[in-house]
Parts: sequence; C-alpha cells; structure tokens
Amino acid sequence: MAAVAYTKQRSGDYTSSTAKLFSMVPSNSYPAGGEPVVNTDVGLKSAIDMILFGPAVKTTGAFMLVPAFDPTTNKIRFFYPSGGATAAPATVAAPLTTTGGSTASAVNATTPALTPGGGKEVPTGADLSDFIVYGVAFGLI
Repeated sequence: MAAVAYTKQRSGDYTSSTAKLFSMVPSNSYPAGGEPVVNTDVGLKSAIDMILFGPAVKTTGAFMLVPAFDPTTNKIRFFYPSGGATAAPATVAAPLTTTGGSTASAVNATTPALTPGGGKEVPTGADLSDFIVYGVAFGLI
C-alpha cells in the first residue's frame, strides 16, 4: 500500500487568532467561480483559513452539494457530487439515470445505472438559496 503524503500549507503562531463558527446560505444567482467570502462576513478582521463541514444540504428536500473553500480566491465553490459526462444542470435535481440498452444484461435492462464522474461546479446563475453550509473560519478579531 502506498503511503499518504501530507504537505504543510501554512505555518506560524496562531495564538492570537480565533475560530468563528458560521452558517452560510448561498445566493439565488451563483456567481462565476463561487460565493465570495469577506472576512467581516464571518466576524473577523482578517481571515487566515476556513474549514467547511460536510455537504451543503438543501433545506427543502434531500439534495446535497459538495462545498469547497478556495483559499486563492477566498470563495466557497459548490459542486455536484456525481459529476458525469454532460454539462452541470442549472437547477439542482436528483442525478439522472439511464436504463440498459438492448445489448445490456437482464439486470442492467431493468436497473437504472448512474455514471459517476468527478464533481462538476454548479453553473453561474444557479439558485442555491435553499441550501445551507456550516464551517469554521480562522483569523484575527
């Protein structure tokens, strides 16, 4: 089994920093490249880093998106977890499934198949206002 490699991303004395727990509801028109995070939005003078907890859960249904903080742009980006080969839909919905074709096995012909792939970012303009994500921001108060 190959070893896991860890690389330290930041270093320094964080004794003067604090952690702020927060919840965030994205906008009703997802901006290109993600939702911008301003340090004052989470109660800090300067943000050092951010950790997001779990998936972004839809408050009116069973859908979820995968959030990711991009420290180079200070944005929270949202991804469809299933990916796939087609463009990401503008409206969040259940993953599309396909049934087997005429050459499929008997099991495949009746059982829907989901083709997974790497997560795709939600497209610009998507309404994410009924999702919520939780996290902790580190910085100076």
